[in-house]
Amino acid sequence: MRVVLVRRYCGFGYGGAERYFATVAGRLIRRGMDVVFVGERCDPLPGLKHLRIRMPFRGSIARNLAFFYMVPLKIRAEKLNDAIIYTGARIKEFHVFCTNDPLHKPWLYFRYGNPEAALLSLLPRHQTILYLEKRMFTAKNAHFALPSALLKRQLETFYGFSIMPDKVHVIHPGVDFYEFHPPENDRRADQAVRNILFVGNNSYNKGVNRLLSALDLISSRPFTCTLVGIKPGDLKIPFRLRDRVKIAGYVRKPGDLYRRAHVVVIPSLYETFSNVCLESMASGTPVIISSQAGACEIVEHGYEGLHLYEPSNEAELAVRILEILEMDSKTWKTMSLAAAEKAKKFSLDAHVRKLIALFEEIFVR
Repeated sequence: MRVVLVRRYCGFGYGGAERYFATVAGRLIRRGMDVVFVGERCDPLPGLKHLRIRMPFRGSIARNLAFFYMVPLKIRAEKLNDAIIYTGARIKEFHVFCTNDPLHKPWLYFRYGNPEAALLSLLPRHQTILYLEKRMFTAKNAHFALPSALLKRQLETFYGFSIMPDKVHVIHPGVDFYEFHPPENDRRADQAVRNILFVGNNSYNKGVNRLLSALDLISSRPFTCTLVGIKPGDLKIPFRLRDRVKIAGYVRKPGDLYRRAHVVVIPSLYETFSNVCLESMASGTPVIISSQAGACEIVEHGYEGLHLYEPSNEAELAVRILEILEMDSKTWKTMSLAAAEKAKKFSLDAHVRKLIALFEEIFVR
């Protein structure tokens, strides 16, 4: 079977969605599949062919429209019509759309609220993205691989149309247990000063500034904090936290940082899932996760981690962090073991097997 993967960028030097496509490409190639990546940039990966899309435009509206139409033309020009097209970007023709990125209408709502979201949706850039999304979700014979049941409900709630049930497939992401696993001889439970880990960019949605504000509220308590994915100089650290917050920048292999942390905080306003959540749990590290993140549905509150019911509420976040900081060693250890055990249900191999089963079902049709 031949599979075409579509995304703007692909590789381990980018964000979570780009790393995901690089990982899936490698796993499919290992299973003997002919895999082609179509996009603007791609890290060299063994066995992966890259068909580059050269963008002639700079503005976001033109780039979004150009990518939507240029990719199918490129695929046809390379005579790849017999391939299964698995896309993580908005394009005109495809077989399976992987919705790793936030859907635009829910994102506007969770970011701005009403009526601001409704007004902003009238601007040309947002109108363009919403138009392309509607084209994709109403495409004939298209399938949709959703990372969470939460996203399935949001499709119906925010877009006002329902997709045929046999076209929607909830396929939870998987985690690489070779890279993400609990430490040997784990002694974190007995450490006096606990470490808080944040993995993400410094966008408003991800909530790193809300995390810092919450930590400032409890600055009298002992803790350290590590920020991964944030560039030094891009963030203003509150004065009382300067000696306790470390900005690690981009880390290509963050497994050791997960294994040194006592909690990973995910205060996003909106996430279709959150691979960070799975990586943390697989490392035996409890999470504090936003109720608006799809991965919240795999975390039982009080067992594998804690839910953050109002991700914009810094006071609630501070309380949740305090629960972890003040947790006795036995309770923390129990939560750590429960998180690692739950993560075992979400292996990367299981995820890829489900994808291949979907591809084969479509191929037979």
